Amino acid sequence: MWRAAWPLALVLGFLPGAVEAETPPCSLTRGDTRAIARVVDGETLVLDDGRLVRLIGALAPRAGDVGAAAGSWPPENATRTALAALAEGHSATLWHDASERDRYGQALAHVMIGADWLQGTLVARGLARAYGRPGVDACAEALAKIERRLREQEIGLWANAAYRVRGASRGDWEGAAGQFHVVSGTVRRVSRGSGEVYVTLGARRGRAYPIAAVVAGNRSDLTGGMVPRALVGRRVLVRGWIEQRRGPVIVIDSKGQLELVD
Repeated sequence: MWRAAWPLALVLGFLPGAVEAETPPCSLTRGDTRAIARVVDGETLVLDDGRLVRLIGALAPRAGDVGAAAGSWPPENATRTALAALAEGHSATLWHDASERDRYGQALAHVMIGADWLQGTLVARGLARAYGRPGVDACAEALAKIERRLREQEIGLWANAAYRVRGASRGDWEGAAGQFHVVSGTVRRVSRGSGEVYVTLGARRGRAYPIAAVVAGNRSDLTGGMVPRALVGRRVLVRGWIEQRRGPVIVIDSKGQLELVD
């Protein structure tokens, strides 16, 4: 059962001025102001000029997350319904990160309706998870901060077994390739590869490997402000899409993907 989420104004209290400024609490470029004609799904809007807009930074649940039939997954339907109630028929201002379009031609934007930041609202209600990707990660850390209390108190998506934080050593990652997860574990080892740093979380169990975070380059801005080797012994959260190499990995290539817990 889903619990009632915290009010947006209360959650955004961690981000001074976020509501009053009528801009997202991150460095973006202002774009057009248009009316929202309709909502396609939990993260896609159609504007009155026919353009499609992808709500970057807030990952909506999808039936494919659990292998359910399209349209049959209650979390997906709940997010779409909530977004439609928030957005359809309203004027909205687009705010762009470094990448303004995806490979399909959709606009990538953070969206403000008056003082309401749509991504912040969806994450604050437990209807979406925070994420970042290269070129669209300016707000990833701000959204992760909003998400934290809902995650800790298992509100909204975080009360659903499909989306809860998973332990790095749980050992059943083979079927998770391509899925987005938030994973927790203690850093056991840090090693270097060719242009990458491997941060191993948790311990191996038999033939099952734990998750490793693969950091693109030696960038402290991607590892909680710390050089990777200083993470050994620290408990962290890592978020991203699971890949299979010699074992399961999450590639850390954008802000907000690795969070220090302790």
